[in-house]
Amino acid sequence: MNSYDTWIAETQEDPERRDRVLDSDVTAVNTTMAARSSHAAWSSVVASEDWSWLERIDPSWDLFETPDASVDWPTMAGRLEAALSATRRTGLGLAVITKVLHIKRPRLFPVMDSVVMEQVGARISDDVSTWVEAIGQVRDVGRANLAELRAVRRHLVAEGIADRSLVRILDALLWASSPGSGMFASLAGWERVFRPRIG
Repeated sequence: MNSYDTWIAETQEDPERRDRVLDSDVTAVNTTMAARSSHAAWSSVVASEDWSWLERIDPSWDLFETPDASVDWPTMAGRLEAALSATRRTGLGLAVITKVLHIKRPRLFPVMDSVVMEQVGARISDDVSTWVEAIGQVRDVGRANLAELRAVRRHLVAEGIADRSLVRILDALLWASSPGSGMFASLAGWERVFRPRIG
């Protein structure tokens, strides 16, 4: 009941919460996503009165499924860069910023921690444009595996989990399948049970 995904779902139901960053969002990522983010570092973002950069990102935009005919990647990338620039502060890196922005636009922002970036071969610098390029690499992986991600989503819906975006599903798969994640050993055990090696 107190999970990151529950917080996302509740945020999406409330336009006021959805279209601004709150101090409680920082608490949420610290308590549910192992972030170590200072409330003081976020204070100037939370106190802002200009949320136009977030309001200009349509909540229906999907990093993988939004067709180019609807909104092209350069437009989407420009809005991503504006959001990342608006939230960038000393002490706030890409991982924690995307954990918070994913709450606001869960179909568009992947959680870009070091494990996910390694999985897609992304490299970033202090230049925010490289952050957008890294998200673009996640987009490429998602679009190349769209049928499989949709199949996972259908399975989750059948199991009563209906509010997971494809971005969140891919993020979880990339993170959990990395030897650098805490779940890797457990998943390797599951694979041996469900798909035994032959020979």
